[in-house]
Amino acid sequence: MRKFVVVLICSLAYQNSICQTKTDTLKLDLPSIEALFLPRNLQLISANYNIEIATALKEQASYWDNPVLNTDQSIYDGQFFKHTATRGQIFIQIQQLIKTAGKRNKLLLSYEDEILKSKEGWKELLRQLKFSITQAYLGLEQSQSYLTLNSNEAQLLSTLVKASEERYQKGYISLKELTRVQALQQLNSKERFDIQTEVLNQQQYLKALLRIQNDTFLVAETGSPIPVSKFTLGDYNSLLDSANKNRPDLNLAKLSAQQSLHNLNYQKSLVYPDITAGVEYDRLSSYLPNYYGLSISLPIPLFNKNKGNIKAASAQVLQQKVQTEDLQQSIEKEVWASLSNYLNVEKLLMSGAVVSTSMQEMMQKMTESYQNRQINFLEFIDFFQTYKESNKLIIDRKLLWWQSFAQLNYSTNTTLQIIK
Repeated sequence: MRKFVVVLICSLAYQNSICQTKTDTLKLDLPSIEALFLPRNLQLISANYNIEIATALKEQASYWDNPVLNTDQSIYDGQFFKHTATRGQIFIQIQQLIKTAGKRNKLLLSYEDEILKSKEGWKELLRQLKFSITQAYLGLEQSQSYLTLNSNEAQLLSTLVKASEERYQKGYISLKELTRVQALQQLNSKERFDIQTEVLNQQQYLKALLRIQNDTFLVAETGSPIPVSKFTLGDYNSLLDSANKNRPDLNLAKLSAQQSLHNLNYQKSLVYPDITAGVEYDRLSSYLPNYYGLSISLPIPLFNKNKGNIKAASAQVLQQKVQTEDLQQSIEKEVWASLSNYLNVEKLLMSGAVVSTSMQEMMQKMTESYQNRQINFLEFIDFFQTYKESNKLIIDRKLLWWQSFAQLNYSTNTTLQIIK
């Protein structure tokens, strides 16, 4: 029986070791996460097919219409299909549609615009996703920094609770004071749980964008020092020029305006009728035994001169012009706001009080002073809150700078240089 129990325990332990999932840690900075993101994101892969679709549609529009074959022949004149040199009528005709007024070339210009729009649409999606993944990445780094801070506080509070319990057993402190110290530890545990939940949600979002396996743990690292880039309000015009040149949404609006103009020209060309020309052969059905003829047909633009479509296309040209101007003004305001916000953040970083790097040592000394009854509990709690908020301020200031810098990159669609 004892052998059976030993074998059972070993078997369960082995199965448990097999079932455990190994978790890999993947450390990523912003450049590496963008390089990893580009070839893996399904939205970008899907949007890339729009370019192939538009290219294929342009190719299809470039083809001529197929010729039309018409035939007519007698099947019975006393005998079925009796065709001789003097008997049995046969008619054969081949026709080809010929587009006039440059309709095919005008239509191809519109399809070419659609190809360019698909490319700019892909770039705009990339810009949006890069900004989203940057924000998510920065949020993950902030949460992980909070978690590290919380762990340091937990270690400190664990030591403090243990010492307070010993002091309570000796009668040096009251139960009320011990309970308040234990309550601090419980609050720290609840805060750690909330941060861990947020980290898991951020990990899930980033893994979905990057198509990373679920058993991989991401660690965000932008670097400890806050970089400084030398921008002033005088750089607004150059940044705006970069935005006007590089923003895919603006290029997309300009292409839509161009396409509407091409569509107007195409609608005007539809006023001119297309010609259907053909050659035909008729045997024993005309004044000649063998008749060879030329056929030409075209609709007469008497009732329908495409006026409605031309008016609609003209209105669309004006509409696209207004929308492009509106977007241009929005970009100007967005670049100005991004630059102003970035400069304000830099002023905050430059003028704000610098938190001492020895804050951890001071917290340790304050803990020892409290244990030695040199300060009371309220004084300890006050400094503990200051210690906690000061460390959070360091984390938040770093995040605030990176977010403002990311917004400036997003508004200009450029990768601005950083001077460290």
